Order: sequence, then C-alpha cells, then structure tokens
Amino acid sequence: MPPSLVVVNARVKTNDPTRPWAGGVVVEGTKISFIGSSAEIQKLATTSVSVLDAGGKVLIAATPDGNDPADSKLATATPANFMVVDQEPPANSSWSNPGYRVYLRVVRGMVLENSLPRPTSFTPRTSSNIPGA
Repeated sequence: MPPSLVVVNARVKTNDPTRPWAGGVVVEGTKISFIGSSAEIQKLATTSVSVLDAGGKVLIAATPDGNDPADSKLATATPANFMVVDQEPPANSSWSNPGYRVYLRVVRGMVLENSLPRPTSFTPRTSSNIPGA
C-alpha cells in the first residue's frame, strides 16, 4: 500500500528509549508505516501522497479518539493516532488546558483537523527524479 500521509520537519516524540525523537512519520491506511528523519521520509513520498510540514512542532501519540495525548509508543505498525502541537505537553496534562495549540489531529490515519502547510521545499519522488528509473 502506498503512503497516504507524510508529516515532515516534526519533533516526533516516540516514547521509545532507543530512539526518543525522530523527524517525521509515514502513514499507510490506518497504521504508521515508518518513523525516521525528514530526509529519510522525503525519499519515500510520491506525488500522490499528502505531505504536511510540521515546521518544527511536536508530534505526539494521541488517544484513539484523538482528543488527548497518550503515553503510548509511536512505532511502525501501530495505529496512526497522533497530533502535532506547539509544545511538548507536561506529564498528565489535558488538552483542555489553555495554552496548547493543536495544528494536526490524526485518528486511524484520517486527518480530522489540519492547519499545517504543505512544505515549500519538498520535491516528491517521481519516475523522472529517481536515479536509475
């Protein structure tokens, strides 16, 4: 299945002690298919995928309804429930707490809320710019 959503230029809080931070995520259907640096992710994206630029904002796991942060690990093959916010939340915080702005809310791979721009410097992969294609 090709990627359906790509988020680049993020500060991805993975909650994984072996790699606590990454640069972006790739979503295929309802699952996260890849977490890595923005450079790695840009190599995977094609012209048919929706690419969003987090602009250095924080991407964190969200509850299955997408309304609150979750302490779960963001990893490949896990449900694509996450949000992009303006700052890392303190432990045990609630998003009803004023002062946090949600820019992107994704539940099971579906974008429910988005105010992130498409990247201006992103070059999607096409057959004309893939070496040896």
